[in-house]
Amino acid sequence: MSEMAREMARAGLIEETINETFEMMEPEDLAGEADEEVNRIMEEITAGILEPAGSVPTKGPVKKVPAEQQVQEEQVGTDDVADEAEDEELQKIRSRLQAL
Repeated sequence: MSEMAREMARAGLIEETINETFEMMEPEDLAGEADEEVNRIMEEITAGILEPAGSVPTKGPVKKVPAEQQVQEEQVGTDDVADEAEDEELQKIRSRLQAL
């Protein structure tokens, strides 16, 4: 069993050494160059196909809120104050329980 553990440790060291060697051989900006090449090829393939589509809007559509919903949202604001009071009350109760 210990012999197998030593062999696995050696294999792990060998694997690490191989990975480090490949990383040293790889150019530093290989990923960036690959991305640029992929973008260039995609532009060649889709040339003229996507141009009529135009640009994509960066903002979402503006939603108009009905007056009834605005009133409900304003009422929710008052509910927040009640929630805060309840939270404070719960906190007081918890501190009393912990004191026991």
